Order: sequence, then structure tokens, then C-alpha cells
Amino acid sequence: MIVRNLNQGYEIIFQRNHALLAGELARHLKEAFRPPRWIETLSAILEHDDGQTDWSEAEWITTDGHPKDYSERGFDLTQARKITQESAYKSTWIQLLVSMHTTSLCESSEYQTDNMRQFIKEQRAIQKKLRKLHSLRENEVVGYYRFLRWCDECSLILCKGELEDGEKRSLIIGDITSQSTVKIVRTDDGSMTVAPWCFQEEHFSVTAELFQLNQTSYQSTEELRAQISNTSPVTKTWIFKKNAMI
Repeated sequence: MIVRNLNQGYEIIFQRNHALLAGELARHLKEAFRPPRWIETLSAILEHDDGQTDWSEAEWITTDGHPKDYSERGFDLTQARKITQESAYKSTWIQLLVSMHTTSLCESSEYQTDNMRQFIKEQRAIQKKLRKLHSLRENEVVGYYRFLRWCDECSLILCKGELEDGEKRSLIIGDITSQSTVKIVRTDDGSMTVAPWCFQEEHFSVTAELFQLNQTSYQSTEELRAQISNTSPVTKTWIFKKNAMI
């Protein structure tokens, strides 16, 4: 789950909902950026955070009683293996993109273990096999994966509230293609824009569901689960507008 600390409590967005937001953003991007096999690509974006540690079983409280953000859990090798294995039963295209995503996250992890290095080696071999199956060069696949990663990063920026805290007004998301790096900006009226503009419409909105918790500390994961179960989610909306001044 994605945990945003507030002055009095927390905002929590589950990662599956973050992935849904990533899919919404993907749907609004210009069609020229879309990889081939669009429906399968969109499915990979929507499902890239599936297979995560079970909310009903894992420990989700830090030692000081705060809800545990996904980043505090580190790289979840069990989740990575599960999602890459399950994606194979849906389509080899989805498997390829998901494998690239889990490999990228594993490689960027601060702490590398022998099991993680073995996982990377296994996935590299799978990716090579799948590229051959789809008659693709490695640089082509990297470009297609970049689309998924961009949607993921943009969604995370929104879910984590990174442009809502303090005076920070802009962040670099990264490349949709190898052609340009995109900057996301929070404007004076609170709406979002990106430069260069890469969406089909000049004005649209996206949403996510979050849980607003007023309690600042919890004795156990069970207490946190109980409060979330008894809390109705709130829909948060972000408005994107094309802004020629950015």
C-alpha cells in the first residue's frame, strides 16, 4: 500500500488501485505512443502490481506503530516470482512486459541477495526467449516497456502526493519514448500539466480511491485492518490541462 503521512493521520491507496490509475493515464496518452498489442499492454499496466504480499496475512505496521508504505517493505521477491509466473498464463506479451518490470525493480533495489541475482538471471533468459518468439529486437522491447514504466511513475507521483507537499511544483517523470523527457507540473489552480504535452485531450481527469485515517498510531496490523474495513474510501480526482506557458 502507498501511505502518505498527514499532520493528523494518513492517506492510504492500495497498490492495485494505483495500477488502475496508471491504466487510466495510459488510456489518455496519445495513440502514437502506444506499443503494439494495445489491449495486452494495457492489461500489463493494470496488473503490474498484482501478486503482492497478501493484505490479510502480512505485517503492515512499522515498529513505531505507523502504517507501512510499500517502499519500507523492500523488494518482494515472492511477489515478483508470483506475478511473472501468473502472467504467463494470460499472454506471452504481458509476461514479457511484467518480467521486464520486475527485473527493473529488482535491479534498482538497494540490497541485492543471491536469490535476487538468480531471479534477474532467470528473467533475462525468459525475456530473450520471448523477444525471439515475437521477432523483436531488445531496443524495441525496451521502448515498449518504457511506456508502462512512465504510466507507473506518473501514477505514483499522484498517489504519493509528491506535488502537493511544500513548494515543490514540478518533477521529471521520465521518457515515454526515447525522444523526450516529460515534466509534470502542479499549476497555481491546483491542476496538473505535463511538458511536452503527451495526452490526446487538452483537458481530462483521472481518479483513485483512498482511505483517510485520523488515527496516528496503531498497536497492530489487525487494528489497522479493522479501521480500514470500517472506513469508506474517498475518491480523489486530478485534473490535467494543457498549458502553453509551461
